[in-house]
Amino acid sequence: MAKRVAILGSTGSIGTNTLDVVQSLGPGFQVTGLSAARRWRELARQCKEIHPTAAVLADPAHAAEIQPLIPRCTELLIGP
Repeated sequence: MAKRVAILGSTGSIGTNTLDVVQSLGPGFQVTGLSAARRWRELARQCKEIHPTAAVLADPAHAAEIQPLIPRCTELLIGP
């Protein structure tokens, strides 16, 4: 069974590097959660690529813009 991983701050430099490392580890790890503060376009791109179970955008200002970009398999949560 794969280990499930949530990456907080997935759109920042540490988060993107962590995402790269987890993906390189192969099927033993599954990214199930991503979060971002304000970089909603990058979060949407990551969700399209990874298909996590859940994604969180802390800044509600772009909730309407990001919603149609998120895959149906990913639950989008908005707010801190």
